[in-house]
Amino acid sequence: MFPHIDNLLDLLVKSQTNSLLALFNTDTLRPIAIQKLDMLTQELWYPGISRDINKYIGKISTPSYLAKSLTLLEQYQIHLDLTVSYSIIGGHTPVVDYLLNLSSQDYKSLRSKRIMYLNQLVSSDGNYLLTWEEVKRLNNNNFKGPKPKWFNLLENDFTLSNYRTLTYPLTDNYSIPARLQNIPEQTIGSHKKLNEWTYHWNASIQNCIIGKTYLQDTDTRSSISIMEHYIPINNSLLAIDLSFQSSCSSPLILVPCSGCHLNDHSLILQDARIRCTISVRTNRLSVFNTFHRSNQEHKKYANLSLKKYFVSTKPLHFIRYSAHSIYLAQHNINTTLSPSTLMPTNSHSSNSDDIIKHLTTTIQSAVTRDIKMIT
Repeated sequence: MFPHIDNLLDLLVKSQTNSLLALFNTDTLRPIAIQKLDMLTQELWYPGISRDINKYIGKISTPSYLAKSLTLLEQYQIHLDLTVSYSIIGGHTPVVDYLLNLSSQDYKSLRSKRIMYLNQLVSSDGNYLLTWEEVKRLNNNNFKGPKPKWFNLLENDFTLSNYRTLTYPLTDNYSIPARLQNIPEQTIGSHKKLNEWTYHWNASIQNCIIGKTYLQDTDTRSSISIMEHYIPINNSLLAIDLSFQSSCSSPLILVPCSGCHLNDHSLILQDARIRCTISVRTNRLSVFNTFHRSNQEHKKYANLSLKKYFVSTKPLHFIRYSAHSIYLAQHNINTTLSPSTLMPTNSHSSNSDDIIKHLTTTIQSAVTRDIKMIT
């Protein structure tokens, strides 16, 4: 009857789009746009405009005009990219993106406690979930009432072991040059490992950790390896043989750890024969090999009366240096001297002292204490 009139819903979408474009791209209206974004952030408890706003709109009892408009546009697969500088500091991973099935009451709890990012709830390295008491202390202990349901969900479904290790750590997005790190193979699912030896750098104890992986649990977002902890034997046992006096040529003989502070007691139940078990993200690990028991390099130490031992194909100093180099690369730590430090000056002796002092500081930061030896 009225062929010149388009679909009314299409006209509404065009009208809303034009209004939003004018709001965000006009200098006079831009302050209003910032105010609207603040209101939207408060509503959705999300930093900015989500590309899937329909996931969050159902949690709002009375959506604002901007929230309704964005929901309408999303039905037509239209998304607005901000032309204004808008950011909320405090983290990078919104809680509502990490916990996908939150209720409206959970949103209300997060909003009232001013917790928007998961970074506010985890350790500084993004690997461990803090306790609720620690979270309260970091927020001046202003939270009242019992522990919220969304935090119980984090503890029960998104952590591993007694150390509160996150199933999906926040620091998985780093890359190490292939020349430095040989990462273990990863396939989706839970898999037993038969002969996978790995090492990695533990920043908390400033030492290299060596282990034999016996289980790897991998999904599309993360991978966790569970290993038996091994430690080197004391080289004093080899002192009788003059061929092993050089630390660089000394063999790395590994024996099972009898139990240390790194042991995760919740994992020992998987194999009662293992005395010390460690879980770690797979992409932190580097692989190395040991000699087969039939190899002559393995047999030559049979007279040491060790109940169970393995001989590495690489010396300890190489593994420790490699582990520490990977750790430095991972955290973008540069220990090289700057060119200005090495430039000659009129005072040669003073400059030499400065260089020596700089070298000493650099070496002290890179060199770590020896791995504890068993006696």
